[in-house]
Amino acid sequence: MQDKITWKDKVGYGFGDAASSMFWKIFGMYLLFFYTDVFGIPAAAVGTMFLVTRIWDACFDPVVGVMADRTNTRWGKFRPYLFWVAIPFGLLGILTFYTPAWTTRFLPIGWFLLLPAV
Repeated sequence: MQDKITWKDKVGYGFGDAASSMFWKIFGMYLLFFYTDVFGIPAAAVGTMFLVTRIWDACFDPVVGVMADRTNTRWGKFRPYLFWVAIPFGLLGILTFYTPAWTTRFLPIGWFLLLPAV
């Protein structure tokens, strides 16, 4: 018999998901302004970069989902990925807003194609 999830648990999970979603949406909205206004990448290049990363994301997410579903460890299916990906994910978040000094105009576009757009 399954344990019943209480209304309090559902509301708690809902608030947690709302906070996570709000963080990602704000992050994604600010990223466009950061790339164009702060970093100085042309808007057309940023739009193309966002399109390429969305297409990559649409193709790669099912692969990661299948890989996670087929993982069987003593810690479960998803927990090992949370442990192993947390630090690289944090570093990529820092690098997303890192603005090194560039000598040419096209280097920043290559730099941000390597980073995930939200």
